Amino acid sequence: MNTVFAIVGLAALTLTGCAGHTHALAPASGNPSVTVGTFSHEGREAPAMLLEVGGRRFTAQGFAIRRDTNRSVSQQHDSRSRRHSGIAAGSDSEHYDYSANPELRAADGAVLRCTLTWPARQAPAGYCERDEGTRIAVRFE
Repeated sequence: MNTVFAIVGLAALTLTGCAGHTHALAPASGNPSVTVGTFSHEGREAPAMLLEVGGRRFTAQGFAIRRDTNRSVSQQHDSRSRRHSGIAAGSDSEHYDYSANPELRAADGAVLRCTLTWPARQAPAGYCERDEGTRIAVRFE
């Protein structure tokens, strides 16, 4: 019986570890012209982003996601010494901030250049800029 639970648990961990994260556009993302949006990262597939703006679909795939140490979280934990039980600053996933700058393209060649950031365990948010300089706020869940 314990073997069955161990196999089921291992299978669940394996499947969830490979799935990655897909975030949907938040209902109140900041701009009513953005009607559809997804942002996928981690897992086996390359990062991907899709936005539908004013009836045009923009997509990007395979862009870089940067991971930086969140120094304010590290300093908080060091000064309080509550979580300092041998965890070096930056070795815990809560000490990271993530960012990405995908360039989304529409079929007609139009480009959206996006800047997104998010702390660990939260969803990406930021803005996308059109060729003419108009900014569109985006926030994912």
